[in-house]
Amino acid sequence: MTSSTLNPTILEPLFAPWQEPNAHRVRAEKSGDPAVVKQGRRASPIEVVNNLRAAVREWREAFYIGASDTTIQLLNHWFNRAHRKTTPDGEEFEFRYYFCQREAVETLIYLKEVRRIECLSQIIAEFGGANAELQALGITEDEDAWSRYAFKLATGAGKTKVMSLCIVWSYFHALRESDSEMARHFVVIAPNLTVYERSKTTLATGACLTKTP
Repeated sequence: MTSSTLNPTILEPLFAPWQEPNAHRVRAEKSGDPAVVKQGRRASPIEVVNNLRAAVREWREAFYIGASDTTIQLLNHWFNRAHRKTTPDGEEFEFRYYFCQREAVETLIYLKEVRRIECLSQIIAEFGGANAELQALGITEDEDAWSRYAFKLATGAGKTKVMSLCIVWSYFHALRESDSEMARHFVVIAPNLTVYERSKTTLATGACLTKTP
C-alpha cells in the first residue's frame, strides 16, 4: 500500500475572504506536481457572469455612481467601515463581510436601481457578449414574467446574511426614496424549524449591523 502526504500549502488561502479574488490555482501539467498559482480571478464559464462582475467592479470603484443616497449610505456602512464586535469571552474583533456577500448585494442593487433591469432577457441582452441579442431571443415569456434574481454562494458563505442585507436595503429604500418601487414587507419561507431558527438568528444579526441612515 502506498501512502501519500498532504501538501499543507494547498490549503493556504491566496487572499482574505473579504478581498476580491486576485489569484487562483490550476492543475499542474505534470501529474504529481503542485498546483500552479495564477494571478487574477478565476473566470466563470458563463460569459454573462464575467461581464456583470466587471460592470459591478467598475461601479464600485466609481463610488456607486448613479445610486440613491440611501443606497450609498448603506453600502458604505456595511462594506467601507469597521464593525467592532465582542466575543462571549469579552475579546474585541473586527467583523467584515465576505467579498462574495458584498458582490451579491452590490449586483442586485446595480441591476435593480442603477440599470433598472427587471428580467432575464434584459440581463442577457446587456451582458451576454457578442451573441447577446440572439441569446435573449431564446428567453421564453414565462422566464421573463417575474423579476427574479438568484446568487450562487458556497456552503457556509453566508447566504442568509446576504438575504438580510437585501431586505434591509429594500426596506430603507422604500422608506426614504420618494420614487422607490422597493418592498417594505417580506415573506421568508423555511422548510423546517431548524432552518427557521437559524435563519431567524442570522437575519436578526444582519439587521443589527445596520443603523438607520
